[in-house]
Amino acid sequence: MTNFSQDYQTTCDKDRGNIDAILAQYLSVEQAAEALRVHRRTLERWYAMRRGPPRVLIGQRVFYPIDGIKAWIAKNTESF
Repeated sequence: MTNFSQDYQTTCDKDRGNIDAILAQYLSVEQAAEALRVHRRTLERWYAMRRGPPRVLIGQRVFYPIDGIKAWIAKNTESF
């Protein structure tokens, strides 16, 4: 492998690691539904009604930030 190829590969590996670290902070729709113990359609309905946890689009895929889900749960917790 040439020096350029090695440098390029190292850069790609670092970028991939950074992306993995960033995406580890998000849940897919299926993961979020499972974590909240609701159907994925419930998440879609909540989004349409502006009731559910915050979500982000990355490309055309929906992800839910884990911190956003935790904050949404805390905000919607009722004390008796």
